[in-house]
Amino acid sequence: MYDRSLGDRVLGIGVAAFEDEVLSLYDEQTRSRWSQLSGTALSGELAGEALETVPSVVTSWGRWRALHPETDVYINRRVRYRPRFTLSDLPSEENAEEDRRP
Repeated sequence: MYDRSLGDRVLGIGVAAFEDEVLSLYDEQTRSRWSQLSGTALSGELAGEALETVPSVVTSWGRWRALHPETDVYINRRVRYRPRFTLSDLPSEENAEEDRRP
C-alpha cells in the first residue's frame, strides 16, 4: 500500500495491466506507469519517483470481518467487473475528464 501523495499533489492511481505476475499501475495526472511491488514510477514524467509505503495487512475477508464486524463495504455498481486490464484500458486523452474518478 502506498500513499498517493507525491510532493504537493495527490495522484489518482488506477490499474494499468498485469505484467510478469505483477500489477502495473498508472497515475491519472501524468499517465506515468508504477510498480505495485516497489511503489516506484517505471516510466513517464514521474519515472524514478517513489511513493511512501503505508501500513497494511494482507488477510482474508472472513478473518477481517471476524475482527472488524462493523466494517462497511462500498460497491460502485457503475464500474463493471473486469478480470484483466491492458494498456488499452487506460483513459484516453480525449475523454480523460469524464474518466476521472474522485
